[in-house]
Amino acid sequence: MSPDELVKLVSLCSNKEHLHAYEVARYLRNGDNEAAYGMMGLFDCNPQFLKLVLDAFNGASKFEPTPTRVNIIKAWISVDPQSNRPRTVAEAKAQFRTLFPRVRPPTDFTFRTTFSQVKLPWRKDPGRPPGRKDQHKRKPRKDRGRPRKNSHRKSPL
Repeated sequence: MSPDELVKLVSLCSNKEHLHAYEVARYLRNGDNEAAYGMMGLFDCNPQFLKLVLDAFNGASKFEPTPTRVNIIKAWISVDPQSNRPRTVAEAKAQFRTLFPRVRPPTDFTFRTTFSQVKLPWRKDPGRPPGRKDQHKRKPRKDRGRPRKNSHRKSPL
């Protein structure tokens, strides 16, 4: 199986019917009819499923992941290919920047939704520990000599 086909299979994990229809179509394309018919029997061969199989066999666009989703999955895989630990969004985003320097990285929300929909293991960024105070106290804001709002009004007292 080619890496591009593996990325396509991973991206189809968000919808089980699409994934199974794509698998059946792949078996039919490779000439393994017995495996395809066996899978069709397992997945309740209704007309909607057969239409999905036909669309997958013909290469319909609904089975093609978006370029952004493909790039996010490739970045997730290439963070640490030998490790099974969940990746953080920051690690995947940094890898995205190194793999695709000319493409503007998507937002963190796009990374998180892609990871969740495709069922890739991920964890939140550690960030700042709760309750931790800054080492350097923040200075109060300087008064720049401008009058404050409503300073022209007199107090009723």
